[in-house]
Amino acid sequence: MKRIFCLSLVLGFLFSLSVPVSAAVESIGQVMMLQGRARAVAQDGSERELAVDAPVFNQDRIMTEADSRLQIRFEDDTLLSQGEKSEMVIDDYVYSPGEAESRSFFKLVGGVFRAITGRITDMNPENFKVRTGKAVMGIRGCDILFTITRVREDIYVLDLPEGHSIVIESRFYPMGWGQGSSELVTMTLDNSGDGVVIMDSGEVIQTQFTPDQIRAVIQMIIDDDDSDDTEEERTAKEDLKETLEALLGDMDAQDQTDVIDENKPLPDSDYQV
Repeated sequence: MKRIFCLSLVLGFLFSLSVPVSAAVESIGQVMMLQGRARAVAQDGSERELAVDAPVFNQDRIMTEADSRLQIRFEDDTLLSQGEKSEMVIDDYVYSPGEAESRSFFKLVGGVFRAITGRITDMNPENFKVRTGKAVMGIRGCDILFTITRVREDIYVLDLPEGHSIVIESRFYPMGWGQGSSELVTMTLDNSGDGVVIMDSGEVIQTQFTPDQIRAVIQMIIDDDDSDDTEEERTAKEDLKETLEALLGDMDAQDQTDVIDENKPLPDSDYQV
């Protein structure tokens, strides 16, 4: 009897070793759209190629290659899109409907991103945060774009419902990033169409991006070619275009006193996956 018991323990242990880590951990979302190639690196360093319907897990590092785009839907219906050569980390994601511990923490390492917040911001407005190389943002329900490079970070608010806000905190180094003393800078965005530039020093400048600059960022995330799209992907693109045109229709760039030069190109990303 003892031999049978010991044999059972050994077999159970060997079986547990043969099960992939991801199979023993619950997914927190899945890939909804993928053009090109993308991969995920788990916390233990293991890599896997991503495909449509593939699961994603806590602390995954998600990376897209050149000419690639990706969209992930999380359990609370948060949507996060990545453009080409972009990298982000799911720092901490917990979704328990109606529970205070629900939270979404993401780190945007570099590239182009769009985030549409889901139910977590409705339940716990303080528990949706995005980190970049220069700032921490508390996001309380919105549709927002990011372009992240080593020398500059641009943030574009596409849609921000009344009563919601985005709080940005950054360390400003007047002598240059990491040089000398610094001061904490805090800025709150309250309106659709608001924009922010975070300079290499950490300085935060509120501004208004031009329609052409916003269109350029949209093109980095959404491909106009829908010949191979599913019905859901086509609907998502149409929804984005409607949101964009509604925003641009309200913008009058000629009347803005703090508008970035329309002829000045967006910064080329020097980030490489």
